Amino acid sequence: MRKILSVLLCLCLTLSVVSAASGAAFVPGTYEGSGKGYSETTPVTVKVTVDENAITAVQIEGEGEEPFGKPAFEAYTLALLGRTDGEIDAVAGATMTRDGIKEAVENALAAARAAETPAESEASPAVESTPVQGDAAFTPGTYEGTGKGYSETAPVTVKVTVDESGITAAEIEGDGEEP
Repeated sequence: MRKILSVLLCLCLTLSVVSAASGAAFVPGTYEGSGKGYSETTPVTVKVTVDENAITAVQIEGEGEEPFGKPAFEAYTLALLGRTDGEIDAVAGATMTRDGIKEAVENALAAARAAETPAESEASPAVESTPVQGDAAFTPGTYEGTGKGYSETAPVTVKVTVDESGITAAEIEGDGEEP
């Protein structure tokens, strides 16, 4: 499961880069994303509010995070304000929590970038993101991403097909993966 999430994160980041490279700005609103933190069962979730240019507010939830990771939420929230990505430095002892928050923020920001009208963007919103406010829509099509799984030589490939409202199909190929 962790390897699949890694591949999906790669796909999300690829779509974010494509969107950013095309000069896409954020569609103002509040967007939600989730990511894998310390907990094996409960994801870290964030609500990210953006204006046209940057993050203006962040709310982090992490029910399954260890007590040493939760105090870092405030520091991470402050570090994200004014940013256009999820890059934040880890607080000692909270690296896995930081990674989950970063993934969640990137997913939410991908939705904020892709919330523009379909004619303006070729990128789709991230798989693990949900628009909370705004009038976001997917750009119909099939998108592909690859990432490193268990195998050192064969990547994992994910193909995701979306219509205007969400994912309609997903294929995962990983010839070098363990059963």
